Amino acid sequence: MPYRTITTALVDRRGTSVLDAAIERARYWTAHLDACCLAEEDIDPGLGLYGTAVLVRPAETAQDRVDALASATRARLAREDVAWTIRTQVALAEGASRAFTKTARYADLAVLPAPLGPDATTWDSAIFDAALFDAHLPVLVPRGDAAPDYRRVMVAWNGSAVAMAAIRAALLVLSDAEAVTLVVSEPKNGTEGLFERAQEAATFLSRHGIHAEVDTLSGSMPSIARDLVASAKSLGAGLVVMGAYGHSRLRERLIGGVTREMLDRAPVDLLVAH
Repeated sequence: MPYRTITTALVDRRGTSVLDAAIERARYWTAHLDACCLAEEDIDPGLGLYGTAVLVRPAETAQDRVDALASATRARLAREDVAWTIRTQVALAEGASRAFTKTARYADLAVLPAPLGPDATTWDSAIFDAALFDAHLPVLVPRGDAAPDYRRVMVAWNGSAVAMAAIRAALLVLSDAEAVTLVVSEPKNGTEGLFERAQEAATFLSRHGIHAEVDTLSGSMPSIARDLVASAKSLGAGLVVMGAYGHSRLRERLIGGVTREMLDRAPVDLLVAH
């Protein structure tokens, strides 16, 4: 399925760093870019008897910020050769994620910053989760804002339903690629029958006119994610496709997991689906 609508979220305090990446990917796929500009209400829970009167001012300030963000975004997009729409929303982080869910439902792909890492905020995590789990939308996490190069694509394969969901979500980019490699990404004690299921996934892709090679991880790294990173570099991949959160989100965020580590370590663009 073509990516006809790409959505992204711009948060006032993060600036528009992800906007350039979203523009490049909208141009790459000749897609409409739907930019959702968000600002956070600064509500002090200890306002006391005068809380109602004082609450008006932060909301106005947040509205000023989102208007300024929308204005800057509009000026930036006006210089580009992509179709675009701008939406604005002022809310707490939870409310903003609900608002973004409504926008994301009508898109084919979300381009969002990684929800982890030193620069990530609670908003990034809430919006990422809203796109992936509430809007059921594939999410592309870009590494840099240069024009994408998806001629070589690596698929992280572990035989799971979410891995297959990611393959379906990425059919467009896989069909355009010159080389597609399915990399078996389970520990050695869990690989029984996995290579055969990877071959079945390759057969599925062949029926869409996509030739895919099947390879296995070296197992030389201390974690699956580090093995995947090494494989992506070895293959010269410009994109890694993988299912997100095969375990629960809470478990992965508390004790770690492949999704969490790849969101933090992937050296190239990462396309995830659940």
